[in-house]
Amino acid sequence: MTYRLILILIAAIGIAQAGFVGFEGFPWTGTISGPPNPASIITTQYAGQGVLFGLTGVSAGVAVEGCCGLLAVSGTNAAVGLDSSGLIPSLATGDIYFSFLSPANNVSFWIGDGGGDFDAFLVRAYSSANVLIETQNVGNASMFQVMLVSAGIGRVEVDFLPGQCCGFALDDLSFESVAVPEPSTWSLCVIGCAGLLWYRRRRASDQTPPAAARSTRLPFFLSKRVTFPSV
Repeated sequence: MTYRLILILIAAIGIAQAGFVGFEGFPWTGTISGPPNPASIITTQYAGQGVLFGLTGVSAGVAVEGCCGLLAVSGTNAAVGLDSSGLIPSLATGDIYFSFLSPANNVSFWIGDGGGDFDAFLVRAYSSANVLIETQNVGNASMFQVMLVSAGIGRVEVDFLPGQCCGFALDDLSFESVAVPEPSTWSLCVIGCAGLLWYRRRRASDQTPPAAARSTRLPFFLSKRVTFPSV
């Protein structure tokens, strides 16, 4: 039983947490070029689910949009990319960057628009150590899903390739992340396991009688009292 509890304790540290970002509940920006509505800008609002938007010096995040032919997959909202100044590049052509607070697996999202024009993208996934681990060249004339097959993804770049007339939006980002325990967490785990093992040994020793109290039964033939007939 003790060993089972130890295994459960260790496994609980690394349980995968499912995350989903649909951009619902935020106001639209109402434009596809220039400064967005400040209330529509998303950077750290989904940190509780383990994902951040933007890249220092490159992108100031994303802005929530729900008009202008930028289709949402579920609900009414999607997201368009911002440049380093926090502006929406002309016709929503800004690249989108997002990163995970813990390494993520099974990352997928939808990109594109409803304008009928063909949109092409370069999607790159990096590890938490900033090593490129996956690249996809994708495109479609409408919203379509991108699925990344690599494990341990730290951040993703969605680059809108040049030479295209219109922009795009991103929606329904889903992923699974496994929290990397901090040293203090591992210390508590080790202390807990040691305590369980100590308790098991203490309980076993308490149930073992001392040597002096152990039964010293004689063999059956010696335990019978022998009487001799009188002469």
